[in-house]
Amino acid sequence: MEARTALTISVIRTTHALLPLLHKAQRPRVVNVMSGRGSFTMNDDPQRIESRLRGLVYPVSKAALNMLTYQYARALPGFRINAVDPGFTATAINNHTGTSTPAQSARRSCGSPWRSTGPADGSSTPQVRLAGSELGCAPTSWRRPRSFR
Repeated sequence: MEARTALTISVIRTTHALLPLLHKAQRPRVVNVMSGRGSFTMNDDPQRIESRLRGLVYPVSKAALNMLTYQYARALPGFRINAVDPGFTATAINNHTGTSTPAQSARRSCGSPWRSTGPADGSSTPQVRLAGSELGCAPTSWRRPRSFR
C-alpha cells in the first residue's frame, strides 16, 4: 500500500496541486520517474534483467505510473509530459546492488526531459528517457494520443 501511495497517489496529488501554476507557464512540463520494472515491453524481453525479476507492488505501481503519465499527456494538450528511467540505482529497495549511485542516476535523469521542447508536431505524446538515451514512447505499443474533447 505504501508503494502505491508513494508512486502513484502522491504524483496525482502533487500534479493537481501544481496545475494552476503550470497553466500559467510558457512551456509547462511534468516529468515522472518511471522504471523498467513497470514496462510491459521490458518485462517481456528475455534479454532484459526486468524479465527475470519478480515482485508485485513495485512493478505494478510503476506500471500504473506509466499509464498515469500517458493519461496526463492526453488530458493536458500543450504540456510536455515526460518520464525518465534513471536505470538500476543502488538504493535500500534493492539492497544497494544497483549499478549506478543515486547521484549518477540523478544526473542522467535531469537532462533532456527538462530541456526538451517535445515533438516537432506539437503533440503531447509522452517522451521516455531510459538511462540517458531517448526512447520516444514506451511501452512500444503506445500511440500518439488524441486529446480529450
